Amino acid sequence: MLFLIMITHWLGNMLGLIIIWIAIAIIYNSHVLWPLGLICLTFFWMFGGSWLIKNLKSGYAARLHKIVMSLAPAGFSAKVQISDEAGRRYVGIDPKAGMAVLIDEYNGIRKAMPLSEITEWATDITSGKHFQHVILRLTDYDYPSITIPVRSHDMERITSQLITAMG
Repeated sequence: MLFLIMITHWLGNMLGLIIIWIAIAIIYNSHVLWPLGLICLTFFWMFGGSWLIKNLKSGYAARLHKIVMSLAPAGFSAKVQISDEAGRRYVGIDPKAGMAVLIDEYNGIRKAMPLSEITEWATDITSGKHFQHVILRLTDYDYPSITIPVRSHDMERITSQLITAMG
């Protein structure tokens, strides 16, 4: 849903730039002021849409954080955090406590577990894509793996953190 809102917003922004250009041309050539209303509506779309997307993202993040806090054991301090707020997926790893918190709302998984139940991790690196995937494989037969999309420019940091935390 958030993806569709973002695409609609950016397509509207592109159309808005065209509208502003045409409105300025009409004002310059015809000396009328009614296109100023179009310019104002275009700016309202651009800034209002950005505000809406920012608030939706922070709302998703707050909801996911509330779930993590309800699951995390006392003293849990995640050194590695991989999350997809819009997809409602999260993995937090605390290497000192030897615990991990996994959330995948679409599959109904919400649990805290020892790190020994994570058998391996891998990254799916596809060149030219804006998102890569981090895959954690678990010893749970009902839920054998979790895949979380990560922005490509965050992948190096997350890979380094996973190597440090889990080897």
